[in-house]
Amino acid sequence: MIFAIFYALLAFLSSCLADPVSIEEFLEADEVVEIIERNQERVFIAEGSDPGLIPGNGRITGLNPNLYYIIEERDESGAFLNVRFVTGLGARTAAPAELGKAAAGIITGLTNFRTYKVKSAVSMTGNFNHSDLATPPASPLGGTPTPLANGIISLPAPSNTYYLELPSTPPAINTENTSIRMFPIVPAGANQSPSFALGTNNIISLPGENTQTDYIFARHDTNGVYNVDDFRVLRVNIREKPSITITVTIDPHVDIGAALTFNPGSLTVSQADLLEWHDDDIPYEITVLSPPGTIDWYYNEYYYPGVNTFRFNDPAHGLDCLIIGSHTVSVIVTVGGIPYSRNLIINVVP
Repeated sequence: MIFAIFYALLAFLSSCLADPVSIEEFLEADEVVEIIERNQERVFIAEGSDPGLIPGNGRITGLNPNLYYIIEERDESGAFLNVRFVTGLGARTAAPAELGKAAAGIITGLTNFRTYKVKSAVSMTGNFNHSDLATPPASPLGGTPTPLANGIISLPAPSNTYYLELPSTPPAINTENTSIRMFPIVPAGANQSPSFALGTNNIISLPGENTQTDYIFARHDTNGVYNVDDFRVLRVNIREKPSITITVTIDPHVDIGAALTFNPGSLTVSQADLLEWHDDDIPYEITVLSPPGTIDWYYNEYYYPGVNTFRFNDPAHGLDCLIIGSHTVSVIVTVGGIPYSRNLIINVVP
């Protein structure tokens, strides 16, 4: 702006070199007034907006590129105009399907002298019921109440499919009063509609293991007008099922006592990891890749026959390798009626 006024001053003075010019005359000159007014044009940010936003000429900057935003517009008199969502490129849209993280860090296409309330999605609160089921459930789901930590639900790998029930107590959340969008983070994916259990509008089918997903909830009234102050995000983390893999090799051309080898030759695992999954009733296992024959496992006096996996803890077979220390597991691989054996050392560390 300073440079614009300087150039205007030069232009103004060049047209009136013959006469002295006062500062009052300069500031009242049409060219200078136009430049000042044009550079004073900007939008206004309403009270209650996120901190750190910067108003500009037809735009607002300072948005966090990792967050989702909603924006309310009011005219110069303060009258309500509309509520829109912010796309990844910084445009406004009435369609929840076009919402995205504010990757550009900016909102454009705004009208100067209007007031905008800009808010990012806040973390969801409350308890959500979930169940791991082989078949889609009916409503109500029941299941396990899961408290949220900073708007996040973290779950172990499912045995079947997780179903998540949205709160039914006031204020209830369902598709009749809320637009719900699903944003896969890991693996990355596009804005999409979540999958609901058949015949329900409040039970969501969650993705499988090793995923991270954001769910955006935008509440609206009976006329479809969104509430800028009721815009929330729920993140669901589903961990990968634990597994350690080994390769078993048989070399019939060497002495039978050395014919069986493991890769790796020994295993080390954290007790903290073992206990975490044990508490979630998910077995931590050793899996033999492409076994060359029938595999039997022995741990102390306990026998674990004919399977390709060994569980660190399995009460049905008396197995308990959760204690810190070194555990010796005897492995017998039978190929063509000939048994080959070797000890596998499992080191459990803190």
